Amino acid sequence: MIDLDHFKRINDTLGHAAGDAVLARFGRTLSAEVRVGDTSCRLGGEEFVVVAAGMDEGGARELVDRIRAAWVEAAPHPVTFSAGLAPITASGGTPALLAADRALYRAKRCGRDRTEVEASASRFEAQR
Repeated sequence: MIDLDHFKRINDTLGHAAGDAVLARFGRTLSAEVRVGDTSCRLGGEEFVVVAAGMDEGGARELVDRIRAAWVEAAPHPVTFSAGLAPITASGGTPALLAADRALYRAKRCGRDRTEVEASASRFEAQR
């Protein structure tokens, strides 16, 4: 799960058209960086979700790093993002989404512009 940091400031200072441009550009950046067959979508507001099937924790971190590097180059205005990673287990997508959300909010509490993981690497490995 990914959330654009301090996105409200863009809307408040530059206007909603600028905010819409940021969201659209971020969506295009996600689409360009995820693998064919993976899913990226806007969850709502300035939150996005990427489902990367069969990827371990290291691969997920590399994906987020690649997205972050591409975003630095593509962003129409300076705006960072925070990310939360969690594996999809036998419990399904809803618990994974809730776990990723917890990790995301921990990333925000720890200073933003960072990635946090909710589950251990061994749980990611178990999903391969």
